[in-house]
Amino acid sequence: MRFWIYLTFVSALSSSIASAAGQEALASRDSLTSRPHIQDDWLASDKAFHFAGSAFITAGGFYFLHQEQNVERDKSLLISASVALAIGIGKEIYDRRHSGRHASWKDLLVGVAGIGMTMLILQE
Repeated sequence: MRFWIYLTFVSALSSSIASAAGQEALASRDSLTSRPHIQDDWLASDKAFHFAGSAFITAGGFYFLHQEQNVERDKSLLISASVALAIGIGKEIYDRRHSGRHASWKDLLVGVAGIGMTMLILQE
């Protein structure tokens, strides 16, 4: 039951942050390099999605491993957090290597915060 309350809370929180931020990162051209300059605010709506996505992956992985596969609680939490972190790092590497996309340390840190909050809530 606590798991479902947590997922509802994270979903509502991410929706409210995304709507409050309201504005996507703006891209403009840097006249010297002709590379896009990305405004990457801490309260941009994509941060809410990174936070919630990492939290959902961690919580979902934990639920699957611990509840469905009967894996020990601590081991389930560690594996699910590691998978969420690997996905977050992989996504930022993908963004870095593909034109038109923007890799961001802030996105990665917000994802780690989502993982950390999930781990704190799911620990007993």
